Amino acid sequence: MAAEHCVIMFLRLPYPLLADEHMSMAMRSLRRLGKDILLFPWFSGDRIRGALWLLRVAITYKKILLVDWTKPAPLTDFLVPNEIDWTFSGLDEMLFRNGSSTLSTDDFNDAVYRQVPTALEKFLSTKVYTTNSNQHFDTRDMVGVQPVDRLYEDGSCFFKFLFKPHPLIAARGDAHLQQLYGSESVDYVAWHWRHFDADGMSEKGIMASELSRVLSCAEGMARKVDVDLDQRPMLLVTDFNVFRQMVANRELRRLITPNIVARHIDLGQHAHDELVDIFVDLYLLSRVATVSNGILTGRDNI
Repeated sequence: MAAEHCVIMFLRLPYPLLADEHMSMAMRSLRRLGKDILLFPWFSGDRIRGALWLLRVAITYKKILLVDWTKPAPLTDFLVPNEIDWTFSGLDEMLFRNGSSTLSTDDFNDAVYRQVPTALEKFLSTKVYTTNSNQHFDTRDMVGVQPVDRLYEDGSCFFKFLFKPHPLIAARGDAHLQQLYGSESVDYVAWHWRHFDADGMSEKGIMASELSRVLSCAEGMARKVDVDLDQRPMLLVTDFNVFRQMVANRELRRLITPNIVARHIDLGQHAHDELVDIFVDLYLLSRVATVSNGILTGRDNI
């Protein structure tokens, strides 16, 4: 790892979907990187979006990107490298973890967001930089970095370039599909509902009118892909565990959900299987093709 300009970014890590031409464009861009930017991976979604944001930085400044996520369990238990190896395989991890940063946070921000000449020069020549970030992937606040015009397509492209599901995640997700739909190769509509109630610490109110609009939207999208929600109910993935249990008990006939209890990845102590289920939910959402206001349709998009 004797790169001339090796930048290391420590990020607390934890998906939308894409067309082949976007993947090819990203792969061509990344293969031109040459060498240089390391990243170190908080909450699962925060962590992942921080990684994708730093990948944009890496592409722009031709750096090597490494991702590290060790708590509460290694990221490679759930997601593994896809097109590039972002792990520390073959490297001495301690070289990157023991106070090795040689660039200040102010200089990094001045370089990446504003391209201040003095800061940019330091950034380009620095050997090691460490950071925690949950910056939004599509932020437009960076001078000189190509903007993200299509959030879902581009986000999917970047995600799928870095990651693919661990075989355990894919196998468990497919088993849920088999149980819910009778087949793991099936078109279905999915709904991701983030309600912030994962650990039962609180319960936020919901408006029946908004719930009705979501269900009407799902019905309209299902018709477009020839899915009959009476025969093939919409798959719900949510951290609203009380509502999820109601669906599991078939109290809403057009909704189904896998037997998973949502957990907050960085709050409390969780069994490894509970952490696996977080990524099984992600896998089930990734198997659909169209995203609109939290509703997804289709299949096979990991």
